[in-house]
Amino acid sequence: MKNKSSAVFGFFVSGGGIIPYSEETISFLASGNKCPNCSHQVLGWARLNSYSADGKKLNYWRVAPLFPDLVECPKCYYRWKFFRDSQTITNDSSSVENPQSQQINSIKTVQPNITIHLEQESERNRTSNETVLVPPGVKITVKRSRTVEHTVDVSWSDLKGGSLDLGLKDIFGISIKGEIEKKRGRSYKESETIEYEVELNGEKVSQYNLVWTDIWCKGFIELTINNTTQMLPFRFRDSSELEVIPV
Repeated sequence: MKNKSSAVFGFFVSGGGIIPYSEETISFLASGNKCPNCSHQVLGWARLNSYSADGKKLNYWRVAPLFPDLVECPKCYYRWKFFRDSQTITNDSSSVENPQSQQINSIKTVQPNITIHLEQESERNRTSNETVLVPPGVKITVKRSRTVEHTVDVSWSDLKGGSLDLGLKDIFGISIKGEIEKKRGRSYKESETIEYEVELNGEKVSQYNLVWTDIWCKGFIELTINNTTQMLPFRFRDSSELEVIPV
């Protein structure tokens, strides 16, 4: 059973060009990321399996070109084209048992190009301040924790000549995160909890400020659509540090 939707027929981008989603991608977006075949809700674009036109599995969306030719439901293995064209994909019981055995026709579509540039220096922003009083001559140990959301903020308001679909923005965010992971040599979960245990010495001072500071990676994306290139700054929340400041 396939869900149908006529609410969206493509997304408008700068320069007045249109890059159309396939009907099944439209159904996926309009239903809140539900598989157009089995209605399984997929928690984010990166949870979809992605493939090239010849059926080779790709590493999420961090591929060149940026978009996969095919995406696949991780539950029922139903596979569909990301963009519209005149070809047809066959999904049958044998493909569910062995999804990579499907024979996929070549897909040709116009796709935007994106280049990600990272800056060497990080940005530090203080987010909260807590004052702790310590009795004179006493040492105490305090524990503090904070959950950090590894989010990507792109200055989409700087985009000129058009707008981007929210789904496309999500894909760009995943690509930026992937490039940062490559540079850092580590992977990031959507969120993580950071814990600190610090000793406060009342023999020195009787008051301390505990300050959380977010560390942001900065850079910009070079986005080219229809031979028009724009630079959009972004930042990525890398981590958070607890500073202990005697008052």
